[in-house]
Amino acid sequence: RSQSKSTVSVFYANCRSIRCKLPQLSFLLSSLDFHIVCLTETWLDSTDSDAFLISGHSDYLAFRSDRAISDDVGRGGGVACIVHHSLSPVFVSSFASPLLDSINTFPCILIGDYNYPDIEWQTLSSPTHSDLLDFISDHHFSQFVSFPTRLQNYLDLVFSNKDIIHNISPSPPLSDHLSVVFDLRIPSPPSRKHTPSRMYRLANWKSINDSIFHHNWTIALSHLDVNQSYDYFLKFINSLLEMFVPLSKPSPFSRYPRNVRILYGKSRTLTRIAPNNNACIVMTKRFNSALHRFHCLLESRVVASSDSKAFYKLCSSRLNAPKSTPSGIIDPNGNLLLSNDDKCKAFSDFFSSVFTNPMHSPLPPPSPSIIFDLPTISHLHIISALSNLSPKTKCSIMHYGLHNPCRQFHINNVALTPKKTVKDLGVVFTPSLCFSEHIKEIIKKSNSKMHFLFKAFRSNCIDIYVKSFTTFILPSLETCSLIWNPINSVETTKNIERVQRDFTRKLYFRCSLPSVSYCNRLRSLNLTTLERRRFVTDIVFLHSILHRNYELDHSSLLTRSPLTRFVRNSHHLRISLPFFPPNSHTTLASRTISIWNSLPSPSVDLSRDSFRKFIRSQPNSFFPESIVKNWL
Repeated sequence: RSQSKSTVSVFYANCRSIRCKLPQLSFLLSSLDFHIVCLTETWLDSTDSDAFLISGHSDYLAFRSDRAISDDVGRGGGVACIVHHSLSPVFVSSFASPLLDSINTFPCILIGDYNYPDIEWQTLSSPTHSDLLDFISDHHFSQFVSFPTRLQNYLDLVFSNKDIIHNISPSPPLSDHLSVVFDLRIPSPPSRKHTPSRMYRLANWKSINDSIFHHNWTIALSHLDVNQSYDYFLKFINSLLEMFVPLSKPSPFSRYPRNVRILYGKSRTLTRIAPNNNACIVMTKRFNSALHRFHCLLESRVVASSDSKAFYKLCSSRLNAPKSTPSGIIDPNGNLLLSNDDKCKAFSDFFSSVFTNPMHSPLPPPSPSIIFDLPTISHLHIISALSNLSPKTKCSIMHYGLHNPCRQFHINNVALTPKKTVKDLGVVFTPSLCFSEHIKEIIKKSNSKMHFLFKAFRSNCIDIYVKSFTTFILPSLETCSLIWNPINSVETTKNIERVQRDFTRKLYFRCSLPSVSYCNRLRSLNLTTLERRRFVTDIVFLHSILHRNYELDHSSLLTRSPLTRFVRNSHHLRISLPFFPPNSHTTLASRTISIWNSLPSPSVDLSRDSFRKFIRSQPNSFFPESIVKNWL
């Protein structure tokens, strides 16, 4: 779409659930046409990430307001505004002055699905909606949409109190409402810079090799020293790159095949000429189908390739929202700073204001007394230095044990705050060491990621979902399981296992596979239960401890208990528990002792990786009785 250099382009659409329109939205953002994309009826909620809206387009920022779903209010609603970062957008959560004063002071645009089919916009008359017409008249707004957006009804409207809207026209729809595009007569942002890169796949390697081979290096480098020779070589190679390796060019839709671009062009043309014509509807459906097939093919190609980086990049772009710095900051005086120079100066002034004098004076020149006379540091010096450590209020204390006296501790006369939960290395600790809070947190996080996964991909390729699950979700369910493995809790074990069970069930439904038992799904997908995976982790870690792969003091956890007589299926690395009762199963050693002590002697001397493979290859009868066996 051609656009003036002095305008800002805007796209508006009624989505009726943006989740199933993600390929179309990504196509629009790739077009380089629009600075602002406004969406209504997004149907998103708090479980949805911004990655759905701007995945793979880190040069855009998303602002959302989702409908709060309750018993009285069902799904639907929700708006979003996707803005290019060159506009330096700022989200204003509340107005410092009354809203109506702001409308009268600044150019204002109101856009959305108003659902007022009874209003006659040529005469500004309506038998039922006089309040809206009075508001428009009182605040000098004009309505700019001159074509019906759904059937013969004017539902999606654009208002403005200034003459800044022009070139308004229909665009291919995302739902049963026509989309709307227009330009704003406001100063345009700086042009979107394209950093070209060398397209080595199109390089003329034969000419490059011939040039290097036939170049007389002996004469060229005969009178040059090492540094000059290096500079000459770089200059020569760069000249070859300039001649034989083309640069990439900025091109809208460059990632999309030609047939998809042609269908979009035809759909856009028909929408402008005859927006409600049946041919326009058919062409739009053809474009959407081709776009969907392309996205599915792209996902399948990435999974089928051996490039793990490409797969991780694809999944990250779909599941994680781009991280971007704030467009503007507010200085201590309340001024909004948008330019990089102003922001740098503000940060510099702030850091200078809190900068303290150096703790040490400059080092004296070296002398024999300084080099050879080592200083002595007394305990008094250490205590004095510790007393000056800061900050003093960030420390806290947690009391463990039922009979803990819970004494109060102080640092520099500052009482340490008792805490009921502490998060360390991603694990939530509580005084009871039951880890129920941590397990609830990882289950919630994993379920959320699983929902994102099925929303982000449209393919019916099994591998892409299994690979994404094992890459992005399993680590959340298994990190530090050595500490919190809930083998004593049937309910908790099932709650964790339910994440993978639900994933396999949804995967079979997505790929239109017949419904089978959880056990058969695991076997077909080459997965094992999470319960068994935790046991394998336990016993492999025990193997590493006994082989001293980790420097740990395990005297309070287990003791070596070599045999004094021959016993079948035993070995020289038998263990025993230094505590009672031995059937508590709350520690790594108590969970694995019976099976570890019954392992055949050759297996315990295997390397860690070989031992892991040996354990995984064992039949079901080898492992402890499963808590989730009724699911298998």
